[in-house]
Order: sequence, then C-alpha cells, then structure tokens
Amino acid sequence: MAFAKSSILCTILLVLAACAAPTVKNCSADIKCFGESEKTCSPARISITQEGVTQSMEIIEPQGDACVEKISVKEKTSHSEATCRMPKANWGTQMSLADSCKYCTGSLIESLKHLKVC
Repeated sequence: MAFAKSSILCTILLVLAACAAPTVKNCSADIKCFGESEKTCSPARISITQEGVTQSMEIIEPQGDACVEKISVKEKTSHSEATCRMPKANWGTQMSLADSCKYCTGSLIESLKHLKVC
C-alpha cells in the first residue's frame, strides 16, 4: 500500500513539474517570430547563420522588470556569449549597440569593449 501511494505521489509530482516548465518557442531563423516573443518576454530561440558566423538568441524569462536573454556568436575558431537584462520599457524593440553595452554582460561585451565599441 505504501508503494502505491509513493508511486502515485511521484507521478503527480512529475506531471506538475512538466506543466511548470516553460515551453520555448523555436523560431528557427524567423526574426518576426522572435520579435513577437520579445514583446512579452516569452521563452523563444532564434539562430541565424551567415558567412560562417552563427548568431543565436534565447529569451529565458522575465525577472522583475527585466527580460533575460542570452546571446551567442560562434565562428570557426571563436565563441562569445552575453546575458542581457532588458528593462520592460525596451521589450519588443530592436536592441541597439548602446543597449547591448548597457544591459548585457559576458565575453561578447568584453570583446566589444576591447574594440572600443562600448
């Protein structure tokens, strides 16, 4: 009897955990799809490859009044990343270079600072 109760409890916990996990929309290379998700800070990802450079972005989740996004740029021999916390007022707007320097941290931003872009 204890095993049956334990098994039912485990099943319920697994179902609840699956329901609580946010679904990440895969926008492939569709910028419009990703932009729509940015307006509400809904989890989504996009990946675009041009001339041997792959740029990927993923909307993680809202945290307070900020939308957390991860950016990754991969070339053949290098890989840079950044984590951005965009204020709610900027959700759904295209991130400018100045915004990137202001709201993002990580190796990608450090590279921009080294190039004196930030």
